[in-house]
Amino acid sequence: MLSRTVDLSDTPSIAVILAAGKGIRFGNKSVPKPLEKVNGKFILTYQLEQLNEVAERVFIVVGYLANNIIRAVGKKFKNLEVNYLFQKNQNGMAAALSLARDQIKDPFILTLGDIFCPAFDFSELHQRGAAGIVVVKSLQNEMDKRHAAISVNDDKRIISILEKPSFRTIGFYAFTPVIFEAIDKTHPSPLRGELEISDSIGELVRMGEIIVIKKTRLPEVNLTYPVDLSTCEEILDGIKHTPSYIS
Repeated sequence: MLSRTVDLSDTPSIAVILAAGKGIRFGNKSVPKPLEKVNGKFILTYQLEQLNEVAERVFIVVGYLANNIIRAVGKKFKNLEVNYLFQKNQNGMAAALSLARDQIKDPFILTLGDIFCPAFDFSELHQRGAAGIVVVKSLQNEMDKRHAAISVNDDKRIISILEKPSFRTIGFYAFTPVIFEAIDKTHPSPLRGELEISDSIGELVRMGEIIVIKKTRLPEVNLTYPVDLSTCEEILDGIKHTPSYIS
């Protein structure tokens, strides 16, 4: 059992990027989604540049076309030490994250490798007493409900994952290693039969852990379809005029 004295008082210096998926809906079978380019630069490179500002080590979980990602990034990115973990079976994001349990004994940042939000400041991911931080946006429309949705109390503490949702996750998180205990308690989802990170967060809540939100109004894209690359370009074009809006 992990000591509950470990929390997210400081911004973690370790990061995990989940980049093993096939991206079937995107349709490009020769390029993994994290290596799609925006303004001539990989989606993954934007995340690594952001993480380089706060982290020292990063673990990239690879699977589909893994060698493409390894060749593109290498073992060092600026000041970041880069390590790779291999996910053989596509059985969910929580399952992918669990591959890092033997390497990670301290709090860490988690990102999904197909998220484009280049203005996000990862140094904001700290909260005394918290075992998890989930970056969220307010639900705007029906399309937003494709993402994991959560409810919070007045202290920004997550109280449920599905019931009466008011926010959606964007794919950026921070956790203490207690998340691995929660993953062990997570059951495959009825819909896809996979271990979902949102379900593991729900387990953390049921375990009595403090999980808080960080709200952002920054424009972001979960790269799903080819048309999303155009939206990424638009975000990049307007980024100089976009305030941070983290709370």
